[in-house]
Amino acid sequence: VTTSCGTVNYIPKMTTASNIGCSQIFDDGTNVGIGTAGPVNKLQVEGNLHMDGNSIFLRASAGDQYDVIKWNSGVDKIDMGGYTGVNLGYTSTGGPNAITPVLTVTQGNVGIGTTSPISLLHTTGNLTVGYAASAGSVGNVQITTGGASPISNRLTYGTDGTGWKFAIAKNQGGTVTDQMTIQDNGYVGIGTTSPQRLLDVNGIGRLMLEDK
Repeated sequence: VTTSCGTVNYIPKMTTASNIGCSQIFDDGTNVGIGTAGPVNKLQVEGNLHMDGNSIFLRASAGDQYDVIKWNSGVDKIDMGGYTGVNLGYTSTGGPNAITPVLTVTQGNVGIGTTSPISLLHTTGNLTVGYAASAGSVGNVQITTGGASPISNRLTYGTDGTGWKFAIAKNQGGTVTDQMTIQDNGYVGIGTTSPQRLLDVNGIGRLMLEDK
């Protein structure tokens, strides 16, 4: 051996059959860096990381293998699970190690805006379905919460006042048939999509009004 690494904290490696040089691995006695001389965690890698294997275990103790990120080779997907659930969120307000949850999966339920979902899908706040940029725009339907008493929740649809409608329909074998239509002037149609009165019923039927 005719040469050596000669740089503090770098792990040496054989660069030729007779020479030793510095590797990319930096060890300051506390943290290890690959591609960096300033690691701030136990292991810090600057650049892409390729791993062959199925699972990454996030352990509270040596025997804990319940919190895991793994590759599901059967369907070529990433599986992620925690012992009681998984939170997905952001750190911009809480700091680098404090996640503010946005989506929670726990015990078979999914929560958006809540970490304690009580049904298969549980959201807090308004829920918007559609493509328009604002809640009241044509094309958006919202379930809104937090209204004033006695109406605290609403189902709303966007309109520009030109006759847009909201319909309740059935889908039978791919054929969609509107069964009840609400027009933005307040008219309601049953059996018709063009109601002409506050309540417009088209078809053979019976309307019963009882005083009990």
